[in-house]
Amino acid sequence: MRIILHIFSTVQKWQIPATTPKNTKIFEDDINFYRMLSIENEVKDEDGSVKYVKGDFFFKKTISPATQLPQINNVTEGLDLSINLYGNVNLDFIGEQLSLTTDEVIADLGDAIYLNPETETYETASEYLSGNLNCKLNVLNAKLESGGDVSAYSKNKAALENALPPRLSINEIDYQIGTRWIPTDIYQDFLQYQLNNGYHNGMDIEYNSITATYRVTNPTNNNRAAAYKLSPLYKNVEIPGRTSHNNPIHLFEDLLNLKNTKVMDRIDLGDGKEKSVVNPDLTIVAREHQQVLQNAFHDFVNADDDIVKELEEIYNNTFNSTVVREYDGSNLTFDYLSPNIIPRPHQKNAVSRVVQEKRGLLDHVVGSGKTITMVLAGRKLKQMGFSKKPCYVVPKAVLNQFAAEALRTYPDLNIIVPTEREFSVSNRKRFMAKVQTGNYDAVFLSTEQFGKIPLTKEREEEIIQAEIDEIISVKMLQKQRNKAPLQSNN
Repeated sequence: MRIILHIFSTVQKWQIPATTPKNTKIFEDDINFYRMLSIENEVKDEDGSVKYVKGDFFFKKTISPATQLPQINNVTEGLDLSINLYGNVNLDFIGEQLSLTTDEVIADLGDAIYLNPETETYETASEYLSGNLNCKLNVLNAKLESGGDVSAYSKNKAALENALPPRLSINEIDYQIGTRWIPTDIYQDFLQYQLNNGYHNGMDIEYNSITATYRVTNPTNNNRAAAYKLSPLYKNVEIPGRTSHNNPIHLFEDLLNLKNTKVMDRIDLGDGKEKSVVNPDLTIVAREHQQVLQNAFHDFVNADDDIVKELEEIYNNTFNSTVVREYDGSNLTFDYLSPNIIPRPHQKNAVSRVVQEKRGLLDHVVGSGKTITMVLAGRKLKQMGFSKKPCYVVPKAVLNQFAAEALRTYPDLNIIVPTEREFSVSNRKRFMAKVQTGNYDAVFLSTEQFGKIPLTKEREEEIIQAEIDEIISVKMLQKQRNKAPLQSNN
């Protein structure tokens, strides 16, 4: 250690950090290159200049032994330990630790766990009583109606119903023309009865699920319609002289597609050339008329109790039945973690989410320790057997820094990071074979390198075929609609 410290001090005295491009090129093929990076820390002076200093490796113990299993005294402690070790409810493990049968463990845990009828496995209350509760209620009701012994689900329904958020009334729901969850037939009724004075006038509203856009067929039919087929609302939002492109149906269609209408004028530039420019005055008028349509739509909805009930049901069942799950990582332990790394509560909670859901978005602010959180989660997933080789894909500019930080967190980590040469076209397959056959704790790739790893031929064909099938399905649906008999204009 004294020799290493002397050499490192001499290198630092010469101000030649390991991370310089020259040193990186010299040492990048060395298996311990990233360990060398991890023993020096980058710091900034008061004036903002960067320098490198000796890391904890030179002064402190950086490798800790595995944590011994704690003594548990009750099923609650056993449940916490089960989540820590397995990421789920392991009734057999809890029973073994407390010398209890599975039925005794279930009874003692009470409302702390619930049997999920969809997976037929027990889940913690925080997991089962979160997510889309209406979907879970539908699954539960189907199970209860199927017959057989359903006594294990006796407490589920009341618990789910009590956990549901309070229902919202139509006045508490934000919606407008163009809101996608509103059924198309309600928009169709508004068009027919509020704009076309109760007449169909050959207009249908079509929705394309591929492009997520609406289209009103024959939007200019009213230009030739008798006056009695046009409602007072229609006449109120007409723009004189703009019936071909900016009539009330066009304004309504723009609202369906969440667009503010622009009224355009054509200017003759001579030599047969024209230019389109915005007419600012008429554009303001058009948008004022669109607001009139929005207000009329709200009045139309509120005036019909059936529509109000339908929209309240759709909204509450679809969007107001989700409960955000909370995660508690306070009982997690991290074997072989550097003693100098003390995870914060929010990092432990994030790791708890990842190991229980096998996924997670770390939408934390800059400086909150996302890198360490990802390394902790990856190591935990591997220790639990959920992941064989966690792969971290990061921007090229921070690849070396990320790998070094991982080794500061877990100094014993067996990692692999490809050099540019190793990931060249001629060596790429060899590197990937090395990853496949090696027992690595973590694989680090830049986004650029990851993008160069192709999908298997079978997977690529599967994705392309799924897209083709979706397009064909929409085309067939459109053809069926076109073949449907037209409704009467009367």
